[in-house]
Amino acid sequence: FRQSVGWDKLAPALEKAGYDPKTDFLMGDKYQAASILSFYGPTRKRAYFFNISDTRKNQFSYWPQMQEREVGKTGYFVVLEKTHESATSWYKQHYLNRLAPSFKKLTFEGAYPIYSKNGEGVKYAIIFKCEGYLGKAPEDPNTY
Repeated sequence: FRQSVGWDKLAPALEKAGYDPKTDFLMGDKYQAASILSFYGPTRKRAYFFNISDTRKNQFSYWPQMQEREVGKTGYFVVLEKTHESATSWYKQHYLNRLAPSFKKLTFEGAYPIYSKNGEGVKYAIIFKCEGYLGKAPEDPNTY
């Protein structure tokens, strides 16, 4: 059940982070993130699976990719994790390093709690603004 809670807070978090669905795109490094971003984003615009974590292919791997449509544009990379706010600094550094080869400029926009228990955030949308997509895709892991 807890896997399904908090998604209603995702669109407001994206909007607070500066995401504009008219000009920007969304991406995540897991099938679940790409799927949730596609369905619960502000306009239900399809998100991309940007496989910087070398996971296996999924349906998003076979649809049109960012390098075919988004070169030079701004995207928002979102990590959806159950964690504590104190641990978000690890995610920040890890993903900034992983995203750096593919974008001109990266900004950590924040870790937004999308589900809280007893007043403490336990599930976060960790959001990065990625400007100037260079058209570089992560290496294909060839894993099915």
